[in-house]
Amino acid sequence: MLEKGQISKPRQEECTSLNRKACSEDVDTVFPIFWGEQGLSERYIYFSVYTGQKDNWCRLGRTICTFDSKTGKWHCRCRGTKYRISCAHRYLSMWWLFQEHPQLLQNAVDNSNEELEDMEENFSATDDIHQHSENSHSGIITQTNYFWSSKRIPEDLPVDLTTEVKPIPEHFETQEVEGPYCPGPSPPNLEDRLLITRQATVYGIFKQYKGVSVYAKECPVCRNLVRFQEYKSGFHNYNNRVFLSIPLCSFLTAGISVINLMRRPDIENIGPQDTQANVAARWEDLEKEIIATGFCDDSSNNPYTSPLTYSAFAPWIGKHTRVDDKVPKTEINKGLSQSERVNSACREGR
Repeated sequence: MLEKGQISKPRQEECTSLNRKACSEDVDTVFPIFWGEQGLSERYIYFSVYTGQKDNWCRLGRTICTFDSKTGKWHCRCRGTKYRISCAHRYLSMWWLFQEHPQLLQNAVDNSNEELEDMEENFSATDDIHQHSENSHSGIITQTNYFWSSKRIPEDLPVDLTTEVKPIPEHFETQEVEGPYCPGPSPPNLEDRLLITRQATVYGIFKQYKGVSVYAKECPVCRNLVRFQEYKSGFHNYNNRVFLSIPLCSFLTAGISVINLMRRPDIENIGPQDTQANVAARWEDLEKEIIATGFCDDSSNNPYTSPLTYSAFAPWIGKHTRVDDKVPKTEINKGLSQSERVNSACREGR
């Protein structure tokens, strides 16, 4: 690729560095995801790419790159796309194609010399009719708490909701009539609907739909927006511009339930925080963190953000099968010898 002028020397070094880091962690640098019987029959080719970092766009340390084999254009979900900056993740994916299917790169464009096309989302301010500052710290907390208490998708859903894709509506609109943030003795009526965008994208398991209008309403008292969120409609609203079908949500949930990327701390560093967890508090914060990402520009202003580490994570135990919210964590002692367990207990005592 370097000899053919398809990658610069600095970008090559950046890709090589990421590849070495992925190998040191024993994970794939690039993993292709094909749709279609022969893998190459579809227009779009997707790649799961190692990032070497954790953020709200790569919570599992990976991002998604998309290659349009018809136009030769690339797209990555990393933050660089938002600022129209080319990234190493595209070149790592291109590296894979160059080795396995070089014929597909005949139409590939030079990402560094063009204004990158966002093939998944359109964040152009010209398409957003109503610009609302809903990402203030207090606003995020208010809306997140409402979603967490009243709008969560239940664990057990009817079969038809998880298997049948509902027809895409002409638009998504808030169904609340009264303000949920300022209940009081007489909840205020919400103001007239506001057009947020005409460019929302709805993702299903096999298809995506663009150009859907989204409306919200504003509370006349606290001035916070009330956005559409009704799982019974068959769709989940992530951030007013990205909507997921409930069957897709169920598919993704089933997939991530068997990903185990958290490593046990070194035996020398095991402490009380590794052997005890507040299950209720930890899962409440985790759920609110996920909800709040839809209100935040990035993870830096998410009031609920916290590292998803071995010690911070706690498996869910139902309230009727535990004595207290604080429960012991014995997983960390599995696989240790008797002497290692004794030494670990002594360190915890200190």
